[in-house]
Amino acid sequence: TKGKLEDRVLRFKAKLDSQAYDQKVRDFVVMFYCMDNTVQVREPPVRNSGVIGGKFLLRRKYKNDETGEYFAQGDFFLGKKVKINTYTLVLTDVDASTETYMKARQDIWPE
Repeated sequence: TKGKLEDRVLRFKAKLDSQAYDQKVRDFVVMFYCMDNTVQVREPPVRNSGVIGGKFLLRRKYKNDETGEYFAQGDFFLGKKVKINTYTLVLTDVDASTETYMKARQDIWPE
């Protein structure tokens, strides 16, 4: 059965697209809310690093620089670089429920 869009959240692990060491150690969770096409980026706390974590980008609609449109669920997949605000994030991992959903939606993610 298809999950209800109302509560479907796509979750991806991400890294900043940066060569700076202090940026490379940072991890992010990119969440895409299917019901209203909003995006939120959180930064999990990292022990003994000085990274406190918390909200990195507030949940709202963001424009995709590549398309000029607001982000849609098909804009997010493993290995993709997404520029949100001024930050370029590389999607490095996907959670199990997101992966299952993506495999079931060949219309959105063909490969």
